[in-house]
Amino acid sequence: MKSNMMIKFINEQGIQEEGIDGGGLFKEFITLICDKIFDPDCGYFRENEGDRKLLPNHLSRGFENYRSMYKFFGMIVGKAMFEGTLLKCTFTRTFLNKLLKKSNRLDDLREIDKQVYDNLMYIKYYDGDIEDLCLYMCYTDNNFGAEDTANFVPGGKDIPVTSDNKMQYIMHYANYILNKKDGAQTKAFKEGIHEVIDKPLFEMFFPDEI
Repeated sequence: MKSNMMIKFINEQGIQEEGIDGGGLFKEFITLICDKIFDPDCGYFRENEGDRKLLPNHLSRGFENYRSMYKFFGMIVGKAMFEGTLLKCTFTRTFLNKLLKKSNRLDDLREIDKQVYDNLMYIKYYDGDIEDLCLYMCYTDNNFGAEDTANFVPGGKDIPVTSDNKMQYIMHYANYILNKKDGAQTKAFKEGIHEVIDKPLFEMFFPDEI
């Protein structure tokens, strides 16, 4: 991926299209691939609710060979960065933090799901009997019709949230959404980037610089 690439575009009639591969065809090639990769309709990435920044779609784990695909995506982005090719995609800060091994915290949740953040704040300041909300120490997600449950603590799906453990629940819930829900996708994406850009060099930068 660090080597020079020679790009040729072949049209539907099998004829090579005109163009000089002095960087222009490579840029067009990378841009077209990334337009497809980061299209939310493809299902591998999704947009946040506010400014439509991108982060991995955790439901992509239902796709065949999704880890290999995310590694490939990371290699493409790494190649674009290596060659100084500007991409139109913009990632959430939470995703960039994970690429750079920086932690995400509770307040970061507002960027990717403000409704979940507001719900957790409602639980935090709820002054009634918290057990009336019928919450348990787990996260349940619907994955193409099948329910997946992630326990925050051993046996969490059978442990109700109470006034004593509600702060533990809030922190576990936020940490799962921010750092674990799309963990496999993010890990594979990072591996792809590091195929092109050495890890120590990549991690010298701040999220906004990336």
